[in-house]
Amino acid sequence: MLQETAPRRRHLIDIAGLLTLMAIAALQFLLAYRRHPQHPHIGGDIGWWGWFDQERYWSATLAWSRLDLDPAQHFYLPGYSMLGAPFVGLASVHAFAFVNLTCLLASLLLFTAIAGRLGRQIPHARLLGALVFTSVTCFSPLVLDSWVVPWTTSGATPLTYACLLAAIRFIETPRRAVFAFWAGLAAGAVAAFRPTDVIPLMAACASCMGLASFRRTPGSRAFFTALVCGSAGAGFALASVATVYVLVNGLHQNAYLAGSSMIGFEWRMIPMRWVTLFLDPRPLFSDGQGMIEVFPWMAAGFAGAAALLLTPSARRDQIAHATVILAMTLHIFLYLAYRDLHPDGLFRFRNYHYFKWIMPFVALYGILFLHSVIFAYGRRLVLVSTAVLFLGIALPWRAELIVLDKATPSNVNADGKTAAFPAGFAALSSALLIPAVGEWGDIYFGPHRLAIGGREFGYYGDFRAFPRPGGLMLITLRELPRGQAQFTVRSTVTLDATTPVVHATQVLTLGFPCWLPTPLYMCPTIEPIIPPILKGGSVIAFGGPEAPYLGRGWSVTQPGGRWTEGPDAHVRVRLEHMDRDVILSIEANGYNPAGSRPVDMSITINGIKMGQSTFSTNEPDTFTLTVPASSFKGSGWIDISLQIHSPRAPRQFDKGSQDFRKLGLFVRAIRITPAS
Repeated sequence: MLQETAPRRRHLIDIAGLLTLMAIAALQFLLAYRRHPQHPHIGGDIGWWGWFDQERYWSATLAWSRLDLDPAQHFYLPGYSMLGAPFVGLASVHAFAFVNLTCLLASLLLFTAIAGRLGRQIPHARLLGALVFTSVTCFSPLVLDSWVVPWTTSGATPLTYACLLAAIRFIETPRRAVFAFWAGLAAGAVAAFRPTDVIPLMAACASCMGLASFRRTPGSRAFFTALVCGSAGAGFALASVATVYVLVNGLHQNAYLAGSSMIGFEWRMIPMRWVTLFLDPRPLFSDGQGMIEVFPWMAAGFAGAAALLLTPSARRDQIAHATVILAMTLHIFLYLAYRDLHPDGLFRFRNYHYFKWIMPFVALYGILFLHSVIFAYGRRLVLVSTAVLFLGIALPWRAELIVLDKATPSNVNADGKTAAFPAGFAALSSALLIPAVGEWGDIYFGPHRLAIGGREFGYYGDFRAFPRPGGLMLITLRELPRGQAQFTVRSTVTLDATTPVVHATQVLTLGFPCWLPTPLYMCPTIEPIIPPILKGGSVIAFGGPEAPYLGRGWSVTQPGGRWTEGPDAHVRVRLEHMDRDVILSIEANGYNPAGSRPVDMSITINGIKMGQSTFSTNEPDTFTLTVPASSFKGSGWIDISLQIHSPRAPRQFDKGSQDFRKLGLFVRAIRITPAS
């Protein structure tokens, strides 16, 4: 009797815990939706429906709601928009609040079921899985934001989990081919939302299911039956998606598929992208954060997954673990190779949602690894050694620029819009650092033009420009032909003909990320682009014209000034006369919300600490110091570093804010005048 009561009690505890966590997840979602500053309003601000992707989702959703098959209204594949169409009449612009909440809760349930099978050795493994999913998804503002804002990944995630769950059920009982059908059906249905995601998912599930079938049911009959059932499920789903696509677009390739095929993938970029997207994009890129910097627990999760997969084990669910880990790995590799995923946009434009379904699994493997280390006495040393070895191989890397030669003339046309580069691009890793003036968005989005040997290459798919202090960095996204290159910028960007271009190459070197404490990382801070000349007695007026002089650490320009962002912000100028002392004045105010400490600032000139100040109010104040000529002799320019000791995010003081920038000073003007 007692033996029967204990499992029942555990089951009841799991159910009660799961229902509680589902309620918490729903409440967190609704609160985040209500507080989101970009959520749309009925008859008012359209909010995120004015963004690039979301505008196209909404256009198609409205079209489906009135059964309008005009191809001009349907950009992406139909799955996500069709989910929202039934709710348009009920909730208008809030239709996807129902869709996303349903997908979130369905994902929670499916993830819980998978966790129960992956963690059989842990009491209440399903409840643990629910707790992990809720913690990672609903108590991380960034991850929850990716569920609140409409993205196709919200519809694809529960289908991905359903495919993995069906695959694991088949691996447990290979003779039940019906699970192969459900796995194929779910994987094929993902194509209605994110067709690219189907490739790694199907590859992982099919290979591991085939292995399980051969290992546990020797012979070809069971394998053939499973193959037919899986193919039937996938075929039915893909045929359904294709039918809807043809109803809208006919047999023609729509703009989304045509654009995606032109961008494509570059597998040689995977090592560099692992570093710039997951570890740290700096110092190669001036902006951006890596996934592990923002979500540090991912390092432990990746190490745990590697250790559990690579360590010999007699567990009967080893193939199930291999299925999930292989699906995660292939998915990550696929998007590391994607030509249009860059560190500048990973968090700025919420592109981290590409990895949304993976994050709960990474956290779960961190927990499973910890449990194995504590309780698997005979394997403890091997597990820990494997995890440490993985971290030692995967993490201590940094992406840098190596200057190849001295700066060379840029051959800029008189209009400042076109430059010719006789040497062109020597390799995929080549980079040109070009002095230019333009706003961040104008440089980043372009589109700019590149021609080599009379042939035009496409922005986004063939090459890309990234803002750098003093100009832009031009890199290629595929191997381009050798020969003279002609680069033309958009009308709102101007090339600087007075400052030479720098030729460089992108390299990976051993080193710690730049976001670690200063004694550890030792990242190079020298910017290759030579800054423009600031005439004696000149004022750098912030609010637009300061862009050519700015290094890293600045937010976007605003009327009247610009915020520093992060622990330090740099201003780089050349002076007409470098042989005399100068007086430096900075007009700024601190970010001082109610209940916060004053903003403390230290200032260094070319690496030499010169002074410090405190900004305790939100009113403008002026900080002045004398800079001796000895501090910049021989350097050719002045690098002014404003080191902010207490930057803080608006989100810390207003839970309704989605502003996660670490703000310090709002700088209004910098004056550099010769000392009398």
